[in-house]
Amino acid sequence: ENLLVNYVAPFGAQISAYISDVVASWSAEKITLALELQVGKDLQFIRINGTVIGMVAGSALFALGELLVILQQTYF
Repeated sequence: ENLLVNYVAPFGAQISAYISDVVASWSAEKITLALELQVGKDLQFIRINGTVIGMVAGSALFALGELLVILQQTYF
């Protein structure tokens, strides 16, 4: 702990700037490739799950909206 506080902490701003520069230099293709290499085949399942959940949520919101319209026309 003392080692970090005494020798690394004073360089916090430079370390942060270096990391920011490295991340800013990444292109979309480079990030996509890195994610695909790390996540692998699970990425396809994540995409499918996101699509299915989005479809279900959108359908539920649409159905709720239509139900509210019908109730409004019926009772008001």
